[in-house]
Amino acid sequence: MDDRSPEPARVVLVAHNDPVSRIAICNEFEAAGFHAIEASDGFEALALFYPRFFAGVVTAFEMPRINGAHLVHALKRCEEDVPTILVADEKADTLLDLLIYPSFLAVHKAHPPSVIFGALDALLSTPAEKVFGKPRNAFRVRTKLKASVDQFGAGTISNLSMMGAGLTTERPIPLNTRLKIQFSGPGLRLTSVTLEAEVVWARTSEQKKDRCELGVKFVDVPPKYQPKLRALLMRELSRSNQVWHSPM
Repeated sequence: MDDRSPEPARVVLVAHNDPVSRIAICNEFEAAGFHAIEASDGFEALALFYPRFFAGVVTAFEMPRINGAHLVHALKRCEEDVPTILVADEKADTLLDLLIYPSFLAVHKAHPPSVIFGALDALLSTPAEKVFGKPRNAFRVRTKLKASVDQFGAGTISNLSMMGAGLTTERPIPLNTRLKIQFSGPGLRLTSVTLEAEVVWARTSEQKKDRCELGVKFVDVPPKYQPKLRALLMRELSRSNQVWHSPM
């Protein structure tokens, strides 16, 4: 029998109050060569967590004592860049508060353990390239929202967060351009939102050469628009049938 401790790079922490689901997730990681340490709730997971030891963490949202969202906040205060997967459903409206963290993904609980493993594996292989002063693997919500972009005409918002968005436009927009973006959606109850933004990167679309892709950082989100934007983001999260957040 080999009594040696597992290498830290291959250890994952799995927190789930349902033993059947927890064992199924652990088995998926064990089959891939990881060593899975189990926790039955967030309180137990927090007691087991040690910075720079775990390769990643998988946690359910609904758990006694400390739920998954509170656990993620606590873990990220200890080690911000630890890859973390939250398994939740569309009722988990606190998900948006977690979008500020790097190396974070949310997976709908209807997905099998193989998808959960794939999500964490994607985080482990994502380089921590800096964008907006945050690692590139800070995640946004996929969208397909029609937008009006100042004098540049129509555009499509391909991903969205409380801090910025990815856009596709018919006309090129220079780097560092200040512009106003107006958009609406069912989550906004037909009320449009107009936000001031700055272009932080731009490139020609690889799929459509007559389109320009750009990333914008919101200069400010007025208080009156914040609840509307959150409602829209939650709608986009809840209707998705995939891993919820995608890289910028």
